Amino acid sequence: MTHSAIRYGANDLYLNDATLRELLKALAWHLPARLAESANGIDEWLVVACDRWIDGHENLPPGLRDIELDAALTSLQRAQSFARYLAWVRDRDGDGAYDEAAVRAAIDAIVARLLTPRGP
Repeated sequence: MTHSAIRYGANDLYLNDATLRELLKALAWHLPARLAESANGIDEWLVVACDRWIDGHENLPPGLRDIELDAALTSLQRAQSFARYLAWVRDRDGDGAYDEAAVRAAIDAIVARLLTPRGP
């Protein structure tokens, strides 16, 4: 099974491509509801980023479907907003649209390995 990376700063997290696909499905599935319900810093930048990530996943060969978070999370506000969105998605019911267990595990890994500040 092939793996691709999610990168942020100097950190990499490798997920198998099937799990990455499920994560992207979950992010896209819930985005309209999240945008409609709140004005909490999630706006057009996340829509554009999700679109790019999905396009890359669909058009790049297996094992090369990396996601570069630095390109989207260009400010502390965006990084915090993205972390809140991930936490929100983690607690949602996917109604069978994606593998919820895989998405929860991927989100937990992203938060722990990429988005949680580390000491020196």
